[in-house]
Amino acid sequence: MSGGPFGNFLKKLSILRDIYMDEKGFSKVRIAIVTARNAPAHARVIHTLRAWGTPADEAHFVGIFGNRPIGTACRIRP
Repeated sequence: MSGGPFGNFLKKLSILRDIYMDEKGFSKVRIAIVTARNAPAHARVIHTLRAWGTPADEAHFVGIFGNRPIGTACRIRP
């Protein structure tokens, strides 16, 4: 599957995450995916990330619910 602009960005972010990985397996760079997808469409996101070799530290599939509470918790500004 082609990555497109988001896939290319995610791959580069994953490399940066690996650069800052410590010996305990923790990185200063964390990757969180927040999407409006819901079951069963979430499986495609998971399979794509695995195929690209770009793990996410957190994944939130909010479906019909708003993503603002998760963005607030992660300190993401819209």
